[in-house]
Amino acid sequence: MPLHKSHINKSSLEDIFSTYFTKNQGWDLVNDQVNLLVLIVNTIRPKKNAAKVGLEKLIKILEENPDYKESFKNYLDTLFKDRFFTEMITDVGLPSEESFGREFRKRLTDKILPETSDSRKMRYLFKQVFHQKNDFQWVTSIDYNQLVRLFDVLEVPEIDTSFEQEGSMWQIYYSVVVIALRASGSALEKDIVNLTPSYQNKNSPFVALYREIEDLWDKASSNNELKSKDDEDYKQIYVLLQQCKNYLAKAYKGSETYGITLQTNRDINRIREQLKRIELMLPLLVKEEEDIKNIKLTHLFYILMEIHSSRKKLMEFVSDSTRLVASEISSHKAKTGEKYISSSVKEYWKMLYTALGGGFIVGILCIIKLLLTDLQVSDFGHAFFYSLNYSIGFMVLYLMGFTLATKQPAMTASTLVDLIEKGINLDVKARYRYKAFAVYFSHLFRTQFIAFVGNVVMAMIVASLGVYIIYLLTGNDITIKAWPKLLYDLNPTTSKALFHAGIAGVFLFISGIIAGQVANRNKFYGISKRLADNPTLKWTFGLRRAEKLKTWYDNKWAGVISNLWFGVFMGSTASIGVFLGLDLDIRHITFAAGNFGLALFGSQAELSAETWFWSILGIGLIGFMNFIVSFGLSLLLAFKSKNVPLRELKPLSLSVIQEIKTDPWSFFFPVHIEKKKDTLSEKIKESIDKKPNNS
Repeated sequence: MPLHKSHINKSSLEDIFSTYFTKNQGWDLVNDQVNLLVLIVNTIRPKKNAAKVGLEKLIKILEENPDYKESFKNYLDTLFKDRFFTEMITDVGLPSEESFGREFRKRLTDKILPETSDSRKMRYLFKQVFHQKNDFQWVTSIDYNQLVRLFDVLEVPEIDTSFEQEGSMWQIYYSVVVIALRASGSALEKDIVNLTPSYQNKNSPFVALYREIEDLWDKASSNNELKSKDDEDYKQIYVLLQQCKNYLAKAYKGSETYGITLQTNRDINRIREQLKRIELMLPLLVKEEEDIKNIKLTHLFYILMEIHSSRKKLMEFVSDSTRLVASEISSHKAKTGEKYISSSVKEYWKMLYTALGGGFIVGILCIIKLLLTDLQVSDFGHAFFYSLNYSIGFMVLYLMGFTLATKQPAMTASTLVDLIEKGINLDVKARYRYKAFAVYFSHLFRTQFIAFVGNVVMAMIVASLGVYIIYLLTGNDITIKAWPKLLYDLNPTTSKALFHAGIAGVFLFISGIIAGQVANRNKFYGISKRLADNPTLKWTFGLRRAEKLKTWYDNKWAGVISNLWFGVFMGSTASIGVFLGLDLDIRHITFAAGNFGLALFGSQAELSAETWFWSILGIGLIGFMNFIVSFGLSLLLAFKSKNVPLRELKPLSLSVIQEIKTDPWSFFFPVHIEKKKDTLSEKIKESIDKKPNNS
């Protein structure tokens, strides 16, 4: 029979017991007996997030009504009989060995439509009964002794120590052995071993851990008695667990030197979680000193409840799976970003020089782009040729050592967060940390400012001069049709210039990610060393040239690929927008300045004051959007990868505002640069750089 409607909608414990747990044992006639337990738990579950939940009412009903107690006991015996829990311990809440993509899709699907489990297993029971988010909180708020008392009233048998096949203790030991075996196998994989060269040719602590747990099982089962907590074999497991943790710490550290892939990142994270699970289960492998009935059973229930609630959210899974890779990418960007922050007058003017070179290249790219618009090809053809133009131009710009202003923020954000991370790890006082950040940020901002100036001025001049030369040589004004549209695209009030500038900021951020990931993969696979050691290259070009190729690859390849992809993003976005029926495009400050130069020639500079105002303001706002979006996204990634709490953002922002009030000109020009070196904030930064990082 189905559950009574009145009990499903609104019920009390008294009603449920008087209906289903009398001498007649009405529960035996219910179609789905699991739903009856769900109903009972629903009456106990707090309506709101209560601080504590008690079982006094349930215990009282059972103690005062022997028939209820006997019937309920029979019901539970039937419900839990032969319901195995090994899968919960070995699998639930632990990362799988599947690839990141497959696991992500699986978790996403499970979030939308939760997967079903074998109804004969304990996992199914927990999923049906404890299906709400706050179940773990209120269940663990129940007084431990109350739960022990409930089990005692119901005369629930203790966990057997007979080690019979598939008995409770057998399942516990078997589960721990399986986890240890899996962790041992993963830790011996080549990609992880390569991150820990100091452990090579030594006995693996993971193999020793597996053997020790198996040995403890053999000894306990042969004597048919659990070991004591003071047993040396049991204590040795904790020693080996710590050695395994040290091994993983070495692997984490090794990723800085040898790089890491997304799959290896996931493998390390999975092993770490498996060690935590073993540590969680260890207290169940020995006998309790306290002479309290059902204490081990109660402990097992809490552990299974914790495991059931440990299923991570989708974003937590992504964060854990990508943390090491993101950290390595951010570290690469931090090292690269140092070159984009000027801290002296000489570096400031050098940045202007390289930015002028970048503006020169972009001015030419603007002209070529204008010529390509007249090609009679499909949207795909335009996307291809635009991308080719941009990609070649950006790669040439990069290889010649010139600067594209908005490429800086995506790199420099990690440098600034690196400063904060070191300050936190070295326990530098907060106010010094924030002051150092503010001063360093002023260096970044003025470097960005002078790069903007160099890019904008030169791109505008080169674009105007270039089309003028074409006009002199051919008599053809290539801007005649395009200049009104070029001016329209700069006006933030009539066009989507700022939105399109934000899209450019996203792509600037992604291109920075690509640079970091390429550098990371190069390190992990040792590509540059392969080039230097390749016998064909050494025989053909000689040792010296092969070594030079290695150095060039180390220093330049990541940047080349990053600029190539940024060119593809720049060139194809508008065509993709047309295909999707969306108004997508890219607005970049340097190209906006070049286009303004083209429009000036096309209009013979006969523009109204209003057009001048909105065009120049539009160029500035486009640059600001490029900067703030790429810098903001990179800052968030760096905070996440370095494990710096986001709450640091507020005091950091306030420190920057205070620095603007105190010395606004330092955000645009290297004023008092020599005195700045003697300030407290600079000394703090220098001390942070000099001290070893003990994190």
